[in-house]
Amino acid sequence: MKRLISTVTAFMMIFTLALILPEGALRAGAANKFSGSFYMGYYDWDEVSGAKDYRVTFESTKQSGSFTTTKPEFKLADYFTYKGYLYSFKIYARNSSGSTIAESYLDYWSDTAEITGVKLSADLTKLEWDAFEGDYEEYSINIFYPGGAGGFDVEKGVTSANLLEKMADQNRPTGTYSVNIAATLREGYTRRMGWSEEISFEYESQNKYVSKTSVTVDLPAVGQTPADITDKNVNIVINDGKEYTSDYLRMYVLEWKRKDSGSTGFVTMKDNEVFEKDTEYRLWVIIYLNNGCYMDRDIAYDKGDYSSSVNGTDARMINMSALKQYYLEYTFTPKSAIDRVDLTLTEPKAGEKPDNTAAVTKGEAKVTLVQWTENNALADTFEEGKTYNARLVLSPLEGYTFTEDTKVYFNGKQADVWALMPIFGGYKGNVIYTLDFDCKGARIPGDATDDGKVNIADVIRIQQKLAGWKVKINEQNSDVTGDGKVNIADVIRIQQKLAGWKVTLK
Repeated sequence: MKRLISTVTAFMMIFTLALILPEGALRAGAANKFSGSFYMGYYDWDEVSGAKDYRVTFESTKQSGSFTTTKPEFKLADYFTYKGYLYSFKIYARNSSGSTIAESYLDYWSDTAEITGVKLSADLTKLEWDAFEGDYEEYSINIFYPGGAGGFDVEKGVTSANLLEKMADQNRPTGTYSVNIAATLREGYTRRMGWSEEISFEYESQNKYVSKTSVTVDLPAVGQTPADITDKNVNIVINDGKEYTSDYLRMYVLEWKRKDSGSTGFVTMKDNEVFEKDTEYRLWVIIYLNNGCYMDRDIAYDKGDYSSSVNGTDARMINMSALKQYYLEYTFTPKSAIDRVDLTLTEPKAGEKPDNTAAVTKGEAKVTLVQWTENNALADTFEEGKTYNARLVLSPLEGYTFTEDTKVYFNGKQADVWALMPIFGGYKGNVIYTLDFDCKGARIPGDATDDGKVNIADVIRIQQKLAGWKVKINEQNSDVTGDGKVNIADVIRIQQKLAGWKVTLK
C-alpha cells in the first residue's frame, strides 16, 4: 500500500513540474543536440526523426518571440525583422504529443543596417555620420585603396573623426581612396551591425617615401674585422639623390654575416672576428628612417624589385618593420690587401713631351692610365722651372684590393691618394695616386756636377762616387754610354771626349 502511495506521489510531482517549468526543460538533459547553418537568407538543419514540428524561440534587445514550422528550415527575414540588432535563437524538435525530442545549439543572426548622413569635408579633417540605431560597441572607419584596406576604431556614441590625421599616422601615399563607416559588435567574433556607402576622396600625402637606395661600402680585406669599417667607408644615397638623404635617413647599421660551414645559412659575426680568405660573407645594410618617412609600399611588397644596389650590384629593399626599417643584402668574398706598390716613370725634362707610361716593379697592381698636369691642365711640353703633377690610375689584380694602408711609390717617392674611382666607391676598384715633380733643365750628358758644363771636375766626381765617397752626382747625366748605369766606362768616355776623341756622350 505504501509503495502504491509513493508511486502516485511521484507521478503527481512530475505532472506539477511539467506545468511550471519551460517547455522541454524536463527533456533538456536527455534531448539530442543538432546544428543548423545559414544559406541564401535561410536557416536549415537536418530533419529530426519522429519530429512532428519545430518550435523556434528568439530574442533581441528590440524583439523577442517564437514560431512553429513543420519544415526543417525558415526564412530569417520573415521573423527577425529589425536590422542592426543581434538575435539569439534556438530550435526545439517536438513529437506528436508536443514533447521536445531534440534541440539545437544556441545560434545568432543579425542583418546589417544602413548608416546614413555620411559627409567628408574637403580638407579631410571632418568625417561625420548619423548616430546608429542598433546593437554595437564601437564604430570602425574603413579606408580602401588599390590592393588593400585599413582603418581605425571610434568610441561608441562618437559620430565624427579627423580622417586627415589618421591618414598621415597610418602612412598613406598620395592617391584615390574611399571610406565608409561600420557599427561593430564583438560577440564571439567581429560583426558588422551597420554599414554605410563608400565616399571617394583624393589624398595628397605629406610623408616622404623611399623607392630606391644605393649603397657603396669599402669592403673589408682579408685580415680585417667588422670593427675596421667606419662611417667614412660607407655612402648611402636615397631616391637617386634628388632630395637630401639626410631628410630620410635616421641611422644605419652594417651587419656582417659569415657562411656557416655546417649549413647553407649565415651567422652574424662579432666585431673582432677576422675576415678570412676564400670564405663567403653577406652584408646587411639596415636603414632606419626619420619620422614621416616610409619605404614605398609598392617596392616593399613587390619581391621582384631590384632597382636598389650595393656596390653597384642590384639589390632589393626588404621591409623589416612597418615600412620604417628595411635592409639591403650583398654577398661577397673578401680580397687580400695590397701592402705596397712601386712604380717607375720618366720624370719631367725641359723641352720634352710627357711620357705617359709607367711600370710596376713591385706589388699586386697594374697601371691603367698616366697623366701629367700643370695647374690641373694636361701638360703638352715640359718647361723648365715649373712643377708638374703625375696622376696614375692603378687597378688591383684579381683577388686583391687597395686599402687605406696601401703605400704607393713613384721612383722611390711616396705618392698620395688623389681620388677613389668611382667617387665614394672605396678602395674596391681603381684608385688615382698623385705626386708632384719639378721640371729640370735640358740634360747635359757628362755634367755630373750639374754646373752646366763638362770638364775634369765631372770625371773626378764620378770617380769619387765609384770609390764610395759620400758625394752626389747627376746619375742621368753621368750615364754617357746609355747602358742604364754609371761605371768606369762612363769615366773613360768623358775623358776621351775631353781629349778630343770623336766619341758621343749619350
